[in-house]
Amino acid sequence: MQVPTHVSASLEFLRGPIGTFVTSFDVQASNLPRIEIYGTEGTLSVPDPNGFGGPVKLKLANDDEWREIPLSCSSVEPGRGLGVAEMALAIRENRPHRANSNVAAHVLDIMQSIHESAENGRHISIQTPCEQPALLEENLLER
Repeated sequence: MQVPTHVSASLEFLRGPIGTFVTSFDVQASNLPRIEIYGTEGTLSVPDPNGFGGPVKLKLANDDEWREIPLSCSSVEPGRGLGVAEMALAIRENRPHRANSNVAAHVLDIMQSIHESAENGRHISIQTPCEQPALLEENLLER
């Protein structure tokens, strides 16, 4: 099976924002940040999600320098085990975990729709609903 190794898309989110998505295996090296979000008020830069650590930075339109912003869940040390810990706790508490099947189906729908849109040259509306997960709780790993 052949799959594209360079993909770009324009995404229109439910509440109005538009995003540009680019992913590629067709580069030899890069120093670009892994995720940056550009808005009318400024830019948000987040660390590589594969490393689960590093500063989140914000530069507003009138700022001279980037500034580090505090994490919403500052008492939880970032790390690969955090998702598994949250999942185990959610199962124990009989509630949906963050990596639930609705989120997975939504992500898969987006990925497939990007390819379908490129192949057919038309806008594709995503059909799978997905609720934004709640923020992680401060005492997540203490329970």
